[in-house]
Amino acid sequence: MIRLQSSNPFSTRYVRPGAIDYRFDIDPVAFDAEQDSTRRLQSLVAQLADHRCGLLVGHHGSGKSTLLEAMMPLLQCTFGDVRAFQLCRNHSSSYQEWLNRRRASRAIIQQIQTSHRNGCVVIDGAEQLGAWSLRCIRKQSRKRGVVILATSHHPIKPFHVLYRTSVTAELVNQLASSLTEFSSPTIRRIVADQLSKITITNQHNVRDLFFDLYDAVQNQGEGIEGCAIRCQPRQTQSN
Repeated sequence: MIRLQSSNPFSTRYVRPGAIDYRFDIDPVAFDAEQDSTRRLQSLVAQLADHRCGLLVGHHGSGKSTLLEAMMPLLQCTFGDVRAFQLCRNHSSSYQEWLNRRRASRAIIQQIQTSHRNGCVVIDGAEQLGAWSLRCIRKQSRKRGVVILATSHHPIKPFHVLYRTSVTAELVNQLASSLTEFSSPTIRRIVADQLSKITITNQHNVRDLFFDLYDAVQNQGEGIEGCAIRCQPRQTQSN
């Protein structure tokens, strides 16, 4: 069933992690994309269970948080007790940043200490923690038998890199096509025109790109009320 809704297809409610599905690189031998995605998610969780300390690596806006959200149901089924932290940089003074890191690491360690054995603690943005904090977190997780899953912009020792997120032109076009599938022809034309002016590279921030497309639709779109979407709000990627 399809209904009309007065909304920009790049509104936060449609593009935030959890609102869209993570898209893995297409497997040429896979017959069913959904089954292939499920298989890959299961593989990542199985690797995490083996290594006990896993990392999703990728630059800003490459899909790390979206991938985390996609893994959550399997993490809960596998580990039961799952506790998540999202760390955000606030661009304050050096001292304040240091203080915030200390507070964050203490809160994470406290959750590790109260987690069930073989539970899982998720840290989104682990690159913001200092080396000393990460060592303490890893030490406590070993002591308590708790699994750690984190995201970072770069590899962190001794975390095992489970997956590296990336951005391609094909991915961006797939996401834009999915998000505007039930939009008016005017909106689809605006989005296609904007994307044709951009050279997509692996360093592109998809989140920022969606913000730009949102602005383009708001500024140029005629009759956003003509945007149609499925009654079920779930669409199809990115952090």
